Amino acid sequence: MPKDDVPAKPAKDDPKVVHGSSYVTISFPFSNINMRQPVEEVRELAAIVVALSEELAGFRPSPATAALAERARKLTKDLEK
Repeated sequence: MPKDDVPAKPAKDDPKVVHGSSYVTISFPFSNINMRQPVEEVRELAAIVVALSEELAGFRPSPATAALAERARKLTKDLEK
């Protein structure tokens, strides 16, 4: 009988219950995250979005357009912090 045809030896202590576990390691290519302050152009763009959303809410009043204008105003306030 060639070596490849040798049957595997049974384990002496076959476990009754087998628990599997998996571990995943995630590494990021940076050591920390630095947030930059928004530049003036981003603030200006946010102001334009506010103006447009308020115009839209005035032109076509609805709960959706009012909510859009409020979200734009909140974003602009958050950028000023």
